[in-house]
Amino acid sequence: RVRHDFLAITTMGVGFLFVGVVRQQDFLGGEVGISGIPSPGFSRFGFLIFCLFLASLFALFSLRIKKSWMGKVFESISDDEDVTKSLGINVSHYKIFAFVIGTSVAGIAGALYAHHLRFIGPDSFGFVESVSVLAMVIIGGVGSVWAVSATAAFLSVLPMVFQFVDDYKLLFYSALLFLMMRFSPEGLYGLVEKIKKNRKNKLDKDNKNEQKAS
Repeated sequence: RVRHDFLAITTMGVGFLFVGVVRQQDFLGGEVGISGIPSPGFSRFGFLIFCLFLASLFALFSLRIKKSWMGKVFESISDDEDVTKSLGINVSHYKIFAFVIGTSVAGIAGALYAHHLRFIGPDSFGFVESVSVLAMVIIGGVGSVWAVSATAAFLSVLPMVFQFVDDYKLLFYSALLFLMMRFSPEGLYGLVEKIKKNRKNKLDKDNKNEQKAS
């Protein structure tokens, strides 16, 4: 029933609540976590190829949904939920379906993460990780599959290359979020589209001036 920013905050809150429950359950590993998870059975390079294959598969699946009638409904709900309801569309139904898709993909990613490290604990998915994922989506641009994927890959590799980014990850991501929300709320995708639109308008204007001059 919540909308917009409150939906994101509520989702993060539910995640923190789940982590709190896990910390109190010994059969889920509790504070210690779960160790001795079997290896995926691939070499490091083979596991990387397998993860890239799944990521590409999910990206294509997301693009397919975006171009389908369901994607149009999701876009309509994002633009104006009240108008979508007035058209007789069950908004709650599609919100739940979107959550099912998102959490299913997140579950598969979590399973790959656990088998890669062979250990998982409640601190593996804390506040910093939630902010990191939120930053990847907002900086890339909500609604753009490729922009978000590229941003996620870049921001994931960046702390591995520069140690100071890893030490001050929360501060770094927060600063990026602030700058993006201040100067380009649509993310990098929106910024690129705006530049392309301005360039196209400039070319059209130049062509009209040339035609008038001739």
